[in-house]
Amino acid sequence: MTTEKKLKRGLYSIDLLLFLIIVLTYYGLMTFGHGLGDLVYVIALCVFVLGNTILTIIAKDKVFLTILLIISASVLCGTIWSTTIGRGVEYRWNGNVFLN
Repeated sequence: MTTEKKLKRGLYSIDLLLFLIIVLTYYGLMTFGHGLGDLVYVIALCVFVLGNTILTIIAKDKVFLTILLIISASVLCGTIWSTTIGRGVEYRWNGNVFLN
């Protein structure tokens, strides 16, 4: 398998995880802790995942794919932090990722 395919597979995996977070937030199983303000996060994630997927499909340069992978991994880490320890004031972190 070439390096380009490995990078694209990594990017698709990150996009899938971000899409899973979007779906869980939509169904109310996961929250960013800001109530109605969670829509801002969900819309931004939708735009990011869509743009990231399009760029991954059309990109051929390994350096560009590597930079995109680093940015995507950073967004994923920030999103996971925002849904756990960094939750807002409406739903404070209680040790559970999913809402009861």
